[in-house]
Parts: sequence; structure tokens; C-alpha cells
Amino acid sequence: MLKTRILVYTEYYTNLNCKFTMPNSTPDESENYTEKHWEDIIILLTLLSVTAIHYLIYSKIAFLDFFYLLIVLAGYYVGKRLAILGAFFAIIMVFIFVLVNENPYLESASPLNTHLDLTVWGGFLILAAWLIGTLSEKRKHELEESHRIRQELDLSYQRLNERNLRLEEELQRVLKA
Repeated sequence: MLKTRILVYTEYYTNLNCKFTMPNSTPDESENYTEKHWEDIIILLTLLSVTAIHYLIYSKIAFLDFFYLLIVLAGYYVGKRLAILGAFFAIIMVFIFVLVNENPYLESASPLNTHLDLTVWGGFLILAAWLIGTLSEKRKHELEESHRIRQELDLSYQRLNERNLRLEEELQRVLKA
């Protein structure tokens, strides 16, 4: 009795599929959905995080480094161009929130220092987006090149095996004769 119950539980948990799937779709379709809509996901995360930092966090300047994580993800998954656009979007959103309500941002420094800090932060955010995007595109190019070389090697291996078989057959014919 206990063994069957354990087997049922282990079978249930091993067959349990915890992947995110869209309604009425296969797991492959949902993976394609997230791959196709990375830009939208990153923009949504940026918008939500700017809003959350503005309304929920006391030390707003300290949490601006969170955007580096979003930009690194954007640069890695969608490339240089969209990562830089995401960085610009994040910078514009932060500056809009600062212009609308400067008081929370000015608690620790003067307006000039705060605006200079935000400008330097924005510059480094764009630089990080460019760097990660460039490295990601280089990695993708090298990966494509390695796949191409792998296919060429597989084709050469097949040809080599075919020629080896012909030589073995010819050797067998010569030895029989």
C-alpha cells in the first residue's frame, strides 16, 4: 500500500510540467511567444520598476542601479539596438518622475548634484546597454559560425565514411581475387 502510494506520488511529480504555457497552446508555442515578445516584456518591467521605485522606495537614487539588470537582460536577449532603446526609455521615465516630483530625489543633495548624478547614471546605463548588446551580438555570430562549421564537419565525416566503406569493399574484392 505504501509502495503504491509512493509510486503514484513520484510518477505524479515527475510528470508534472511546471513550464509557463499560454491557454490552448503547446509549450513550444509559449516559448516562442516569450522569445518574440522580449521587447514588450522588458518595456513592461522597466515601466513597472520605475513606478514601483518612485512610489514604494524611500531611497530612490540607490535603487536606480536595478535598471542595469534590465538592460543586461535586454542586451543579452534582444541585442544592442533594443537594449540602447530600453536604456533611453528608462532614463526618460526616471527624468519624468524627477521633474514631476523632485522632493524625494533632492533629500540628500542639491538639485544640481541630483541632476548630475542622474545624467552620469544615464550615461553609464547607455554604455552598459551598448557593451552587453555588442557582446551578445558577437556571441550569436560566433555561435552561428560554430554551427556552420559543425555542419561542414558532419558532411565531411559522412563523405569520409562513404569513402572508407568503398575502400573496404575494394580491399575485400582485391583480397578475394
